Amino acid sequence: MDKKFFIGVAAILIIYIVAAWSIVQLAGFQAEKIKGLYFSGILATINVVMAYVVLKLAMPKDQKTFAKIFLSGMVLRLLGLLILIFMIFKYSDADHFVFIGSLFILYFMYQIWEVLILNNKKNKG
Repeated sequence: MDKKFFIGVAAILIIYIVAAWSIVQLAGFQAEKIKGLYFSGILATINVVMAYVVLKLAMPKDQKTFAKIFLSGMVLRLLGLLILIFMIFKYSDADHFVFIGSLFILYFMYQIWEVLILNNKKNKG
């Protein structure tokens, strides 16, 4: 799970970087919009790595304990994201629309990858 997970994360991040760079080049984004893309990439990647850590802790546990650890980790990650989002809004001049839009896109891409990894792990036993 380790190598496959991080290869998938790297692939998604590379796709995101290429797409973001292309959009910046085509649209001629200003610094504020580029900061929004940059911050959203960092936050979403940190979030998925934290999800990996929680999954690594929860996987060897029984089903009930796994559910508690997994759901608690999800709540803590979302609260952490919310706090960081508000800090970026307050202390950064990053474009809010670009930041939130790209954060959601990358967040959902990572969530799909996380579900695929979980499903694959479950099927293998």
